[in-house]
Amino acid sequence: MSTKSPNVDAVSHGEFRRGPGTTRGRRGGPPINRRALIRAGSVAGLWGIVGCLDRAPGETDGSAEAAQETGDEGLDPTETGAVGETDEAEETDDAEVTSDPDCVISGRLTDETTLGADCELYTVPENLRVEATLSIEPGVTLVFGRDTTLEVSSSGSLVAVGTEDEPITFTGEQASRGYWKGITFDRSGDAENRLESVVVEYGGGPTERHGPANVRLEGTGSSRSLLSVSNSTLRESEGYGLFVDRWSALETFDGNVLTGNALGAASVASTSADDLDSSSTYAGNDRDVVLVEGVTIDEDREIRWPALDADLLVSDGTLVHGRLTVDPGATLLFGQDASIDVRSTAGGLTAEGTAEEPITFAGEQPTPGYWKGLGFVDSNSVHNVLRHATVEGGGSAGFYGGFAGGPPANVTIAASSSSTSRLTLSDVSLRDSGGECLFSRGNVVLEATRIETDGCEGSVP
Repeated sequence: MSTKSPNVDAVSHGEFRRGPGTTRGRRGGPPINRRALIRAGSVAGLWGIVGCLDRAPGETDGSAEAAQETGDEGLDPTETGAVGETDEAEETDDAEVTSDPDCVISGRLTDETTLGADCELYTVPENLRVEATLSIEPGVTLVFGRDTTLEVSSSGSLVAVGTEDEPITFTGEQASRGYWKGITFDRSGDAENRLESVVVEYGGGPTERHGPANVRLEGTGSSRSLLSVSNSTLRESEGYGLFVDRWSALETFDGNVLTGNALGAASVASTSADDLDSSSTYAGNDRDVVLVEGVTIDEDREIRWPALDADLLVSDGTLVHGRLTVDPGATLLFGQDASIDVRSTAGGLTAEGTAEEPITFAGEQPTPGYWKGLGFVDSNSVHNVLRHATVEGGGSAGFYGGFAGGPPANVTIAASSSSTSRLTLSDVSLRDSGGECLFSRGNVVLEATRIETDGCEGSVP
């Protein structure tokens, strides 16, 4: 009887595939000894990658004699359940695979690699760092051990493209939130990074970095991460479904479901919130919010905050030097003392709702004076417009600029002696402020029509 060893050349180049003339052998094959399988795969030495069975169970080709001549114990066909054995396997103390071949992968991936559906199930017992292109075929499942992560480095990329009938799944060994840490793109700016028709679940485990999530994008000022996500589900994270820092971006994001996550659907920077699309679902989480980290919107940026089926929760101050547009129907909640501070002449803040889809600015807690409010300081922009909007619960503190500063208010418009500020208010409700409804000072151009006020000091000029 002869046996065939795994295709070592194929594995050593990082691509797991069958030898010529083999069949998939997914089900119904004899039990395979896991220890022998791992020993055979380790011959490839792929920086810790221990690979997939590279032939159909029970296939032989006469290579056993060669293996015995070289004394390769790892490929000894006489060992119970070894690769190539066709006789009925005896019981061993090793775990056995009796249906789909079980593949193990971890460590550093330094060569271009494809994980194919020949091995429907891959286990990842330790961290996997991708330093080349990792492609995953439809129908593949990767099961991660406790506290492990899949990290795509600056030299690596991840292309996981499933189908509606054969999605790709990234999951934990246990169906428990936070069991593993999730997928992290660490300064991976490759435009080929793609998740399509995938499920990522039970990640978001503790991390030294902020923003635990099933999928994380991290960058620096000089090196950002890029990712396209479509028709995918990010669920049951101990943190967020998705995290995108201020330096990174989503190339495309459409048709996704972010649900069942503990902290919320997603956490994004104020400059990347416009990467989210309203065709995706962000509901069904413990908190139906998308956290928006307040960062500066530079003068050359035009950012849009969309209306989603979850609230946008602005965690802190967002300074606007460029242009920020809020879509009709959006609800913006603000963390304690958070604000939108507009200091732009060319850009500004445009929040034009409709009678059917008004825009709401409110505190995360329904308490007067919980957040700071909206400030327009030295901003002589025709784009400063609030229409069919409600601003409530602001006035925790005043805004300050090139003037003496003013009292707390839901909305502040002010200008220094050498500047002008401009604001149009129409069909706006101002209420429950910790100070005034609206405060103005200096050389301002204020157009206000159909303004309602309640629960705050002062009156609209």
